[in-house]
Amino acid sequence: MIKEISPNKIKDCIPYSSDPQMAMVLASIIEGNTRAQFWQATQSANSSVCLLWDKGNNVVYLLGDTLSPEATQELAHLISTQIKEQAVQEELVRFDVRALSPALEEAIPRIFQGVEFHQTSKLFYVLRQDRILTQAVPTKAAVQYALIDQAFLEQDHLQHLQYLKAEIVAMWPSQTTFCERGFGYAALVADTIVCWCTAEYVSAKTCGIGIETIQEYQGKGIATATATHFVAHCLEHNITPYWECNSHNSASIRVAEKVGFERIQKSAFWKGMFQC
Repeated sequence: MIKEISPNKIKDCIPYSSDPQMAMVLASIIEGNTRAQFWQATQSANSSVCLLWDKGNNVVYLLGDTLSPEATQELAHLISTQIKEQAVQEELVRFDVRALSPALEEAIPRIFQGVEFHQTSKLFYVLRQDRILTQAVPTKAAVQYALIDQAFLEQDHLQHLQYLKAEIVAMWPSQTTFCERGFGYAALVADTIVCWCTAEYVSAKTCGIGIETIQEYQGKGIATATATHFVAHCLEHNITPYWECNSHNSASIRVAEKVGFERIQKSAFWKGMFQC
């Protein structure tokens, strides 16, 4: 039997994962800093399989070791009806799937019936413990850096502010929640935001990183400098930052390594899309 469970009860259903990327996501969801829905399908022999829909990065996680035919049918029905309908309504039709066991990964086509997938991989980094930050200097002159807080987000005259706000709302339950529990840094040239680095998947002592640079300002060292400001804030507040990116995103990989992150994980993800 499958039932939906409040995300803040996840820790009662599954232990904190030894998988570092999954542990970061679970901790943030449990603390209410990332929107999610969670279902548990009970199987025989006191085993269960769980489906976690992380609505921050729009990833469906499958957790468990084995999958019975009955649970497969229940999950397939849940996805083809409730989850698909909500995904269409919330404009989340493009999604990723990650299965945390070989049996669940093999079952993805049976669970997501009619969805075409292609495999990709993501890299997960943590800041080196011996990292001593030095100030990164961008090649573009006249760049200023500012802490992203409520006062910053109220400066409606700033160009590209709408894109920064959109990313915050996508990753957090609300802009208010971000201002209460999150943080970030922005790079500005005059009144134009040219790069922003924001906390996501935040829990008591860890956080992920979201970073974006306006195209015409890419390749000038601004992303590295902005991320350095962000990481300095993390270290000052005893927060361990993590960095996640697609394995083919060479620009993001270069920035992560320049700032002082080291890779600790490479995971398989499957990209799919619901047909409306």
